Amino acid sequence: QGVRYPEVELTLRNTSVEAIPISLFTNLEYVRNVSLDLRNNTIKSVANPSSVGAPNIPRKTFLSSIFMSDNPWNCDCQLGWVETWQRKMRQFNRPGDVDPLEDTRMSLCKNKQNKPLLTVLKSDLECGWSSAPVTVSPPHLFVMIFFALLPQLLVFMNNVRDSTMLL
Repeated sequence: QGVRYPEVELTLRNTSVEAIPISLFTNLEYVRNVSLDLRNNTIKSVANPSSVGAPNIPRKTFLSSIFMSDNPWNCDCQLGWVETWQRKMRQFNRPGDVDPLEDTRMSLCKNKQNKPLLTVLKSDLECGWSSAPVTVSPPHLFVMIFFALLPQLLVFMNNVRDSTMLL
């Protein structure tokens, strides 16, 4: 049945683990908030555990904190989600919270001459928005489809009106 608690903290320290795959974060149906402490490892990449852009949403997982310093990060677009996550976290941090944002500022990119991770993500990479989770709620999806089909609906109604005038 998997993890049934709404908050999970995963700590890996002083290991030879090199990657944290997305499969680690699948099937976390009841987990709303995930905290990762990955300091002092040989980790080069970590998949984005978030499936949503805000905390405490039922059946969605949000990364509430990540500590990732002292790893030989391979900074590429697979890690681009960290920049988006950091911006989101500024919205949700409460006074007195431990600051994972400071730790991400100390993370370095081994494949980019040990430049700071956030500097590389902001200036050296052109990842676009594909590395961030994209979610569209059903009401927004309905509105998008409605407006996409509106011109065709108007043409159809105009044709029906014209054909009834001929009768």
